[in-house]
Amino acid sequence: MRNRSALIGAALAVGAAGALLAPTAMATTDTTTPTTTTTPAGLGWINVAPTSGRPGAAVVVDLSCPAQGFNNDALDVNAKGVHQGDKWRYHAKVKDVKAGAYKVTAYCPSPKSPSGSIPVTTEFTVLVKVPVPPPTKPQVPTKPVGAPQTGGGFTATDLVG
Repeated sequence: MRNRSALIGAALAVGAAGALLAPTAMATTDTTTPTTTTTPAGLGWINVAPTSGRPGAAVVVDLSCPAQGFNNDALDVNAKGVHQGDKWRYHAKVKDVKAGAYKVTAYCPSPKSPSGSIPVTTEFTVLVKVPVPPPTKPQVPTKPVGAPQTGGGFTATDLVG
């Protein structure tokens, strides 16, 4: 009976610790779920996946329309998009900018707009750039050249006799 009580108590303690640690673990997890932002008139949308990245990282920008241009400080977007079903896909790289949240705006064609296009906007978070470690020095400063010199092998015949 005592062993059973101890086992139940241990199980409750582990469960309580898990309940306390789970929110902390979830708070530090980086999400890569794209954020969709729609224009007020519902004429277009933009997705950036992942929603955050370090300078030099590759991201994908999906639009509901062929972009007439992009305006942002965080992403270097390739101007050639690929039509994929109900969306247009553009590849981009994160620029080497200061860490923080940046707006990403694309312009969709719209005959109803006086300017001929409507903006669709979302946010992208640039993460802190990871420093590149300095190159390591080789163990041997001068590399050997040629085959290893191991001798003639004459002693092997002396052992057989």
